[in-house]
Amino acid sequence: MNVKEFFRLTGLRKKLFIYYFCVMAMMGLTSYYSYYNAKYVLDKTNTIFMDYIHLNRLYVDINALESNLETFLATQSSDALLNYYNANNRLRAITDERPLGSSKDANDLMFVDIYHMTENLIKETDAAVTAKRGRNTDEYLAHFSNSQKISGYIDMYINDLLYNKLAAGSSQYETTARRMNLILGINAVILIASLLLNMLLALYLTYRITKPLVRLAQAAKRIAQEDYNIAAVSVGSQDEIAVLTQAFNQMVVSIRNHIAKLIQQKETEERLREQEVQNLTMKNLLKEAELKALQAQINPHFFFNTLNYAAQLAMIEGADASSTFIQKAAELFRYSLKGLDRPVTLADEVSNVESYSYILKARFSGRVDIYFNVDERLLDTVVPGLIIQPVVENALIHGIEGLDRKGLIYLNVQNSAQNILIEVIDNGRGMNEQRKAEILAVRPDPEKAHDYHTTGLGLRNVVERLMLFYNVSHASEVMEIYSQEGAGTRVVLKLPWKGEHEVVPIAGSR
Repeated sequence: MNVKEFFRLTGLRKKLFIYYFCVMAMMGLTSYYSYYNAKYVLDKTNTIFMDYIHLNRLYVDINALESNLETFLATQSSDALLNYYNANNRLRAITDERPLGSSKDANDLMFVDIYHMTENLIKETDAAVTAKRGRNTDEYLAHFSNSQKISGYIDMYINDLLYNKLAAGSSQYETTARRMNLILGINAVILIASLLLNMLLALYLTYRITKPLVRLAQAAKRIAQEDYNIAAVSVGSQDEIAVLTQAFNQMVVSIRNHIAKLIQQKETEERLREQEVQNLTMKNLLKEAELKALQAQINPHFFFNTLNYAAQLAMIEGADASSTFIQKAAELFRYSLKGLDRPVTLADEVSNVESYSYILKARFSGRVDIYFNVDERLLDTVVPGLIIQPVVENALIHGIEGLDRKGLIYLNVQNSAQNILIEVIDNGRGMNEQRKAEILAVRPDPEKAHDYHTTGLGLRNVVERLMLFYNVSHASEVMEIYSQEGAGTRVVLKLPWKGEHEVVPIAGSR
């Protein structure tokens, strides 16, 4: 995938991107506004409750400190001493969590007083523990008494501070609740406005995109109903739909021109049909002349000698291509003069096909190629004459001729355990099962003589001569046809081995 092409915004891509960008921007702004207000309310709520939580922890730990100290002084229990130190450490941590500011607010000043009293409380309790461990009774009782007084002051300050915080928190909560209701109302208005705007934007963009498509669909429907008298479809955009509309308009014009040509062609065919009727009389008069011309055919040997002389004359004049072409035609003609009753070698057959292929390439100007793959150890094998060239010619006439693509013919001569296999493969039109059955029939149907003449007489002739030469009773013993309409044809000649010609399989090609 081309990354540059993927990120290029043109036509419909640009319109859709702008639409989705606007939708995402509106939804993002709405979400951010809701998030900002929710965070504001949460921060205000945290501010109210954090002081409550902080004071409650301080109150609990002071009571725990006093309780564990009293237990230790009364019992000198190691567990009570351990619990005392744990409560002592928690108190120190709590006082370190909330830094003391420089505010002149009464509540903040009370926090400062509580922290200072807490520090003094810790000092007095630590002194009481030290005196108790030193067995100084008067001293630890004095420190314990001071700690009780400080603890009482702290409890009083905490209660007053909680009351002040509760009063301030109630007022702040009412303000926050009113703000929250206002925020909810604004959020609802923004959400509804965003949805309405998105719907309007979607309707507008859908209308802009689908309007030319609707026009194009209506015009296509009229074309499907064979109504070609429609005006050119116009669109006001410069995107892919405009390109599609332009192509549709050109198609309509082409259809109109084609219909006009068909009407003109029909009129021309009617005139030609009238001329054809007039020419029937001329054809009847020419038949007698054609019969006389057939009786006056040139002697074949004279024609062969004439071709040889023409080839020599072309060579003398320097026309090498013409000389080679005439020479190949002479060789092909000379080979056909040998007669079908005289056996030849596979080398003769392959050479004859090579001459024929040269003529084909020259005649069709490179539109037909013939490839050879021949096991050279089989070239001395004796076979009936003219068994390969008719198969190649059949592939050309009935398979390749008239194709709109390049024709390919492959001639393969290889040996197997029991047969010499001669394959002629083409990439032509192919044939159906009925035609294959007609070619391989034991005797052609006289009523279909015309069909055999145009579709398979050459192959039929080869089959019959191979059956006689190898003394077999079924055509499938000497020939197999593999074909499918539109997918080419493969004709396989199976020449049974005769002992004197048996060879060892090798890999060689001609």
